[in-house]
Amino acid sequence: MPAGSDSVVARDGGGSGSTSIVTTETATGWHVLKVEGYSKLGKLGVGKCRRSGTFSVGGHAWSIIYYLDGHDKESADWIAVGVTVSHPAGDSNIRAQVKLSILDKDGEPVNHQNPYDFPF
Repeated sequence: MPAGSDSVVARDGGGSGSTSIVTTETATGWHVLKVEGYSKLGKLGVGKCRRSGTFSVGGHAWSIIYYLDGHDKESADWIAVGVTVSHPAGDSNIRAQVKLSILDKDGEPVNHQNPYDFPF
């Protein structure tokens, strides 16, 4: 019997059949993390981060993490910024498109980054 013929037979009243529908949920959100007194925060050391408060998008708890002394030795002269999500039990297939912007003290962008897709 050719592939797919089972569903044709089922629609004609013979046998049994089923239908599956695959959908995805899309949620949009944003969060502003304002760091006041940046120059007074002090050094934490390479690979050590600070974390924003949590915020909710798409039913998940998210936070922004930032490494003032870089994420690793190669980025020690840079600020590294990322996003993290708390996984609810059994939900390991979370994807997010994230765009991060760093603004100077006057609210002007200091960098430009295209959105990045993160699998979580």
